[in-house]
Amino acid sequence: MRDVAIVGTKIARIAPNIPRNLARKVIDANGKLVLPGVIDVHGHVYDGIAMGIFPDSVGIAKGVTTIVDAGTTGSFTFPGFRKYVIERSVTRVYALLNIATIGLINNELYLDPRLVDPPPRSAPSNRTAI
Repeated sequence: MRDVAIVGTKIARIAPNIPRNLARKVIDANGKLVLPGVIDVHGHVYDGIAMGIFPDSVGIAKGVTTIVDAGTTGSFTFPGFRKYVIERSVTRVYALLNIATIGLINNELYLDPRLVDPPPRSAPSNRTAI
């Protein structure tokens, strides 16, 4: 158990017993966990598409400082994601790109069923048919 002194937005000191008379405000977190931030390693935070939500709704508001977007965007839709979501959120967002160029907006892999379950490629055979 430790006391944490904060000056502005930075941790100034961590010690067993920081005198309370040195603080402007004291928050008793006894019995609580005090964390520097939590990382959510799988989310879909492209607000405006069917399965997306704005990062700050599930991020900073819930104690999550960083969220990994797990492939909501593809290479074609990433610039809009960066401009309209990542750059406007307080929560840090790291994005993994979806294999589909438009991401989860409309999973392009399903536009052509042959791309979902292609037939196996024929391997060269050393056998002779009888």
